[in-house]
Amino acid sequence: MQIAIVEDDPQTRSLLKALLDTEPSFCVVMDSDSMEHFLWDARHVDHLDLVLLDIELPGMNGIRGASMVRDRWPEADIVMLTVYENWDYIFKALQAGASGYLLKSSPLDQIVQSLHLLREGGAAMTPQIAMKLVKYFHPDSAQPSESDLTDRQKEVVAAILDGLSYKEIADRLCVSLGTVHSHIKRIYRKLNVHSKGDIYRLGEQLLS
Repeated sequence: MQIAIVEDDPQTRSLLKALLDTEPSFCVVMDSDSMEHFLWDARHVDHLDLVLLDIELPGMNGIRGASMVRDRWPEADIVMLTVYENWDYIFKALQAGASGYLLKSSPLDQIVQSLHLLREGGAAMTPQIAMKLVKYFHPDSAQPSESDLTDRQKEVVAAILDGLSYKEIADRLCVSLGTVHSHIKRIYRKLNVHSKGDIYRLGEQLLS
């Protein structure tokens, strides 16, 4: 696999090149510190299998660069390697033609594994980026967690798991029955559940 790296930080660029060159199936054929230098240096290159692109580059950014790579080498996979994990960057990169999105904070072996997966026809995605995509396209698929609930709502859930009635929950928390009902509605909405039975089913996962 012939790989080009476009990364403005020399230490990161050297580390990536050294890392990938140790893999028998990878060969870094060029590395550049900007899109402008890369496009000039690669003007006579007919074939690339993979271009690793940083987003924040001097001059042309990596997202604009991805579009140019796609036009010049349509057979090449483009993988963004960046510190940015907000949805706007992810969406724009994929729109521009990127087939992968990896975070620089990822362990090095995970980056290598992702690129091997891409070579075999998979997607090179840092797990948290993949989860953002899943949540975007399937918002109801996200698993509820402790962070979804306020401290008071966790107390209500704990009381439900203890088998208390709404009146008993109100007495335990020293609040009105109406307040308990308000908490229950918010809990159901946050966790995308519809009954006490759903709360029991999720059980201690909500409080762990």
